Amino acid sequence: MRFGFFIFCFVILIFCFVILSSAEGFSASEEEAHLLSVVSCEMHPAVFMPRDVGTITVTLAAAGEAAGEGGVEIESVYLLGRDVKVLSGPYLNIGRIAPGECMNITFTVRAPFNDGIYYPKLLIETGSGDVLRYSFPFRVDGAAVRMAVADIPEDIIINERTSLKIAVGNERPNSVRGVMIKAEITKGSGEVVPSEMFIGTLAPDDRKTLSLNFTPLTEGAHTLLLTLSFKNGMNTHTSTLSVHLNVSSQNKRPDIIISGIEYESDHNTLRITGDISNAGLSAARGVVVRVGDGEGFEAVYPYPSYFVGSLNPDDFSSFELNVRVFKNKTTIPIEIEFKDEDGNTFRRTEYVRINGSETQKPSAETSPILSVVLLIAVFVVVISIIYSWRKR
Repeated sequence: MRFGFFIFCFVILIFCFVILSSAEGFSASEEEAHLLSVVSCEMHPAVFMPRDVGTITVTLAAAGEAAGEGGVEIESVYLLGRDVKVLSGPYLNIGRIAPGECMNITFTVRAPFNDGIYYPKLLIETGSGDVLRYSFPFRVDGAAVRMAVADIPEDIIINERTSLKIAVGNERPNSVRGVMIKAEITKGSGEVVPSEMFIGTLAPDDRKTLSLNFTPLTEGAHTLLLTLSFKNGMNTHTSTLSVHLNVSSQNKRPDIIISGIEYESDHNTLRITGDISNAGLSAARGVVVRVGDGEGFEAVYPYPSYFVGSLNPDDFSSFELNVRVFKNKTTIPIEIEFKDEDGNTFRRTEYVRINGSETQKPSAETSPILSVVLLIAVFVVVISIIYSWRKR
């Protein structure tokens, strides 16, 4: 009976000793864990797109009083994520972090397919067997860089250069880099300049407007394919935009013509008059008529050039030019300059014949042939009068 009592007391003593030993060990482990901390957790890219591959860099630090001068021993570091796939393995037998020092640990991960905020878990096991757990937010956002047509002219004419404006905007919550647009004609025939447009880095909610010129070589339906590419971290993403263009042969620009040319000659100076009209389908601005360049003549006062101003479709005006001729010229160049409603400048040259083939107003001087005819008529009249007198 006494022997059993002693056995019971011995078991109780051992049990108490185990409890005390465990308590002391837990306190020491807990104290060591408190001396280790996660200073920062940086992700690259800052916000992942679905299925993006990137990195998570964790910075560990030991407190200045970490276990005296010995620091904190780190046995292993694991990154666990049910939805975030960890592509790199755990870090084992890392070593000791000295008091006041930091250590960077980087994991390669792949983002899940769906948007959202995920919380992967970092497990850090110290040399004393304690485990420090740290969770952090991991954001996935499928917003992208998008492009849209900012401006396309209503009328696109064959063989005429047309300016198109393309808007590019970053809808993502983080910056992206390497933004580029490539342009090509996939239907129809034409030239696009430039064929590549580099933007570079776009900040969140940033927008850029780009211009490109399209010169169609055929009529009908054309398709301009725009391919946008950008980098989110190390990941390249692309998207396309098809722009449908209808090319016609009808010219809706101003079409300026001159007609009704007449001229008067005063010795070696010509006064040229005529009408100028707009046969096009849009207004012409800043219409000017002037004597062109050449040899053997020069424009003179009072009208070396004539400012007409604006001419609406089917509108017309008269003009007058003065030119001095030094040689035996048969044609005089007349230059017409005007602008369309977009400010584009156009020039054309007409030639006026001055050898009598055009309508010419008679001058005050009597021509030699007319003088001869008048003399013959006078002579006949005189002879008739004399003959009649003799007959009497």
